[in-house]
Amino acid sequence: MLTQRGEAVLLALGALLLWALGASLALGFGALFSAGAWRAYRSHREYKAKHSRPAEESELAEEEFHRAPLWDGYVSHEQLAGWLRQGQSVAVIDVRDFDFGRMGCKIAGARHEPLTQFLSAPESLGSVLKAQSTVVFHCMFSQYRGPASAQEYARYCQRTQEADERQRVLVLRGGFAKFFDVFKDASDKHILFEDLEQT
Repeated sequence: MLTQRGEAVLLALGALLLWALGASLALGFGALFSAGAWRAYRSHREYKAKHSRPAEESELAEEEFHRAPLWDGYVSHEQLAGWLRQGQSVAVIDVRDFDFGRMGCKIAGARHEPLTQFLSAPESLGSVLKAQSTVVFHCMFSQYRGPASAQEYARYCQRTQEADERQRVLVLRGGFAKFFDVFKDASDKHILFEDLEQT
């Protein structure tokens, strides 16, 4: 039989082992969380860096939406501005995300659909835009996010629309950066841009 002192020693050892096990688990989970948080942080930084600069042609050639586009081509900033000035019916979809507020404005009438939100349910946009004959996608430079969204939307249109009634799906060449650079000082910029505070 154990003496009272022996029992106390065993209880103390058991408590110490439990504490050590708990501390080890906490450190292990902490390390896992830290590694996961670091990967997420690094991935987000890489994503921002990729989408914050003009890309090289070789980078773009790697993407399926450039190699085999389902969308109908590019529209120039001049052509889109002309449509807006004439009041033509065109749906403009802005898929910028972290950089959406960078210039404090967007193209007049543009619908903001951040890329990840759009890609998770392109059909929800399709039901909203079904009356539009032309849909123009853009991001900051229209290199990745704009064309990727146009590709998914064109794929959706191919599945759901008859060929002779299919919407024209375009990408704004040069993206918002080019459009803003060319027209930011235009005398009719109030027709071309909308302040984000007003939306």
